[in-house]
Order: sequence, then structure tokens, then C-alpha cells
Amino acid sequence: MKSIARQGLSWLLSCVCGAVGAYIYLHFQSTRSEKTAIVHASRFELTDSTGSVVAFWGIDRGNNTVLAFLPKLNSGASPNGETKLSSEPAAFTQQDTNEAFAVGLMSTQLPFMNLMGTDGSARALLYLTDQEKPVLHMSDGHSEGRLMLGFISSDAPARGDDEWALLFRRPDVAGIGSMRDPHSGKYKGYLSVAPSSKSTRQ
Repeated sequence: MKSIARQGLSWLLSCVCGAVGAYIYLHFQSTRSEKTAIVHASRFELTDSTGSVVAFWGIDRGNNTVLAFLPKLNSGASPNGETKLSSEPAAFTQQDTNEAFAVGLMSTQLPFMNLMGTDGSARALLYLTDQEKPVLHMSDGHSEGRLMLGFISSDAPARGDDEWALLFRRPDVAGIGSMRDPHSGKYKGYLSVAPSSKSTRQ
């Protein structure tokens, strides 16, 4: 009989201790959550051991919201260690020319990703058009947009536009793609090759 009473008392004490422990945990947990601080800032910067900014998260000169990485460049550096880059903004995105890699939202609020060379010009640019269709531009040091893959916008954009292609440009020498006839609604493929100044479509 004493054994049963002892077990009952032990069980009761365990329940009471468990309930008290749960109450204390939930009370302090809610208090801690209420004290969680929210940090507001317009720019966050990552620096190296010398204090130089190597990456940032914020707004750039083109009013783009970006996460950008800035490389250390030995070539073209001035005596004080600062890299000389073009003062002109990057074409299309209007970015800082020292953003070697950037991903984020353009000033038009459309997402993009851009890889830039040491000269500050784009080498690979992926973005969405106003119709939210993807376009990839690949370039070299001679001109931007040497290769284009994705949706082709017309001179007068319309809701029914639906042309997609792979184009070799500047100069325009070849292309393969598909387009929809605005009248019949049917799709047709095309191939263009320009061995000289003229191109032919089939």
C-alpha cells in the first residue's frame, strides 16, 4: 500500500514539475521573441582584412536593388590602390562598372543577373522582359550582345508577341528560332544565315 502511495506521489510531483517547467519555458520564450531587434539599413557591406569593400547589398547608381561582388583588380590601378574604371554607367542596367557580379532587381523592378568584365562591360546578362520572358545576352570585349538567346521583343511590343530565337549578332550573321503568325496564330520556324551583308530566311 505504501509502495502504491509513493508511486502516486512521485507521478503527481512529476506532472507538477513538468507543467511548471513548460510554463516557464513558454513565458521566457515569448518574452525573448518580443525583444527580437529589427535592423533597418539602406546598404550592407562586406570588407576584407584591409577594409576594402568586396561585396555589398543595397542600391547601386542605376537604382537597382542588388547583391554585388567587387573584385580586387591589379591592372589599371592608381598609385593609391584604387582601380580606374569607366565613370560611365553600365549599358542597359546602369550599374556601377565595378560590380563584377550582381543579382537583384533592376530599377524597373524586373529580376536580372549580370557578370561584367574588368573593363566594366557586361559579359553575360540574364533578365526578364516587361512581358516577364527571359533573355540571355553574351558578349566579349568588342561589343555587347554578340549572342542572344530567348524571347525576341518586337519594335512595337504587343501581348500576342511570341518569337524565340538564338541569334549571333554584331554583326548579324546567323539565327534560328520560331515565331507565331499574328493573323493565323500558327507557329513557324526560321533559319537565317548571312555569308555576306544579306541574310536569307527559310
